Amino acid sequence: MLLTTTETAKIVHPHTQANCKTMSQFFIALSAVCVLSGFLIAQEPAVPNVAKPAAAAKQLVSAPDLLPQTTQGYLRIVNLPLFVKRWNGTQFGLLGNDSRLKEFWEEQRVEIEKRFSNAGWQLNFHAEDIYNVASGQAAIAWIAKPQDAQKPYTVALILDVAGNVVGTQKLLDRIDKELKDRKATSQDLEYQGVKITQYTLPRGAGEIVVRESLYALVGDQLFAADELVTIQGMINASQGKAEASLSKLPLYIASTARLSENQQAANESDVEYFVQPTGLAKILRAIGGKPIAAQTDALKVLENQGFAKVTAARGRVHFGSDEFDVFHDSFILTDPPLPRPVQVLDFPNVAGEKIPTWIGSDASTFLSMAWNAKDAFWKVDTIVDEMAGQKGVFESVIDGIKNDPVGPQIDIKTQVLPFLTPEIYSVGDTVDPITTESRRSLIAIRVNDPNGRLASVLERAMTNEPDAKPEDFKNIRIWKVSRSENEDDAAFESDDFGFGNKAVKPPSQVEEEKPLLSNWAITVYHHSTQNPADGFLIFASHADMIKEAIDRNLLKKDSEFASEKDVKRVIDAIGKLNKGNNPCLWQVSRTDRAFKMQYELFRQDKLPQSKSMIATILDRLLRPKDEVKQTDQKVKGDKLPTFETIQEFLMPGGARAHSVVDGWSFSGFILAKPKG
Repeated sequence: MLLTTTETAKIVHPHTQANCKTMSQFFIALSAVCVLSGFLIAQEPAVPNVAKPAAAAKQLVSAPDLLPQTTQGYLRIVNLPLFVKRWNGTQFGLLGNDSRLKEFWEEQRVEIEKRFSNAGWQLNFHAEDIYNVASGQAAIAWIAKPQDAQKPYTVALILDVAGNVVGTQKLLDRIDKELKDRKATSQDLEYQGVKITQYTLPRGAGEIVVRESLYALVGDQLFAADELVTIQGMINASQGKAEASLSKLPLYIASTARLSENQQAANESDVEYFVQPTGLAKILRAIGGKPIAAQTDALKVLENQGFAKVTAARGRVHFGSDEFDVFHDSFILTDPPLPRPVQVLDFPNVAGEKIPTWIGSDASTFLSMAWNAKDAFWKVDTIVDEMAGQKGVFESVIDGIKNDPVGPQIDIKTQVLPFLTPEIYSVGDTVDPITTESRRSLIAIRVNDPNGRLASVLERAMTNEPDAKPEDFKNIRIWKVSRSENEDDAAFESDDFGFGNKAVKPPSQVEEEKPLLSNWAITVYHHSTQNPADGFLIFASHADMIKEAIDRNLLKKDSEFASEKDVKRVIDAIGKLNKGNNPCLWQVSRTDRAFKMQYELFRQDKLPQSKSMIATILDRLLRPKDEVKQTDQKVKGDKLPTFETIQEFLMPGGARAHSVVDGWSFSGFILAKPKG
């Protein structure tokens, strides 16, 4: 949601080419702001699997008691052997162990490890290392060091290794050999009676920070970190000598309490996390190593505007219950009262309960949410002004859209926003045959416009858009926009999450950001002349989606989507989770349909060519930082079976969210396979 505020700032920047273009972009931004909070919900990652029986784990000091209060984020598997056992019982786990995927995993293991090695995994652990030695928890944390300008963060790893002395020593011996093969120097230190082995790697070309890896075996726990002071702090905490651990931080205590009140699943969790959003964002930006232009430091702007009042996110994930294969429960904590700019995050608990008639049975994802656009839109003014570096920019652009004699002359305050209700819907589908253009998306904002004035406003705006062409379909004017192809790299620079040492590029080498979309369509559609107040402002990636929605609505039947068996299961589960409370957001994701395009393109080695956002992110994450973008796929998928052979493992899922005074509660899930 914070990112869309930045996009709004870019839209009203004083250097936009023309006010008419700004107006058409306004409609895109409005739709993007409405759906971004729910977008990522549907993106469930598939995780390679391991097979190991659960083992009794000794209760040792937990990560929150070992980590300092400067920790900005951590991820913890509570009991790794038990986690593996439960994961193996889920449909995702069964899929990972399926013999039809064995050849693929074997062939790609080396390539995948190479890619993530290039991403800078400095602590020198492989996934199988952690699996082989962990008897209980496995946790990783990102810790802030704001006093260090060159490297304002440190990374720590905690493993319970009770009962595995031999395996742990073999791991440390292997790490020792690998680091020394890379010309690292080593020395043994002693701290509080504990031996610490410190390795220092020679600096590479362009590296300004010394790369260190430190390891200490403290009783039945193995600690690793990239700085001495970090590992010393964990040793102190393990011996009860820490001055202040993360578990004693008031923010941690408060977010944990709110999560416990909200938690819908069993109290036992397999994975947990804690994040301080602003602090972690600073760390990830430092890891990214990108230069910051004076007027485009969005993170600093948001901090100045009060978004640090979104203070924490606390979450838990559980696998393998009777009802849910995966259940994720979380709470995003705020510190009210929120400053005016932060009040743009205004999601009332009035999300539409009924699925609109125009949602087809082939939809893969459906989202219903509420956003108070009428009031929230104006609260971005100071954000925009600070982004632009000049007070009054927001007001002047809005005034220009209204009064510029060569522009659309549209008054957003009186001619657009008053007709928008908080009710917003998003739907996605995939059309056959599978190509890079198969994924389609549509966003619709319900409007209350008895006299059809919003359609006239859109007509004026799009008439001034040089790339827009009108098409009339069953007496409905649809505007289609088509621009030349743009590279999609700029928005997705790969991060290594704290394990790398990236050299900063000079500003002259930083690419300018490219437009997010090159083809789209928009219309205002009213259901019928009998009820002109009931209509939608519809924005779609493909004009055909709008046409199909109009055709389905003309049939005047209940939604075909709502009558699908798997959709009914998800809706029933969401109803139980809501406990009679109205949500601000709820979503249905038919996982098999949602992943079909990415899977088939992966098999065809065409995933990087896909226009989907997830494909772009995946390719960026797996590509080394010094490698120029290629159109070939780095991890080959030709050994994978056809999608139809694995479709049975992909169960439907959903999500719901509820706004409260001090934040938002959220639950997301993948349903278990029906019995029998």
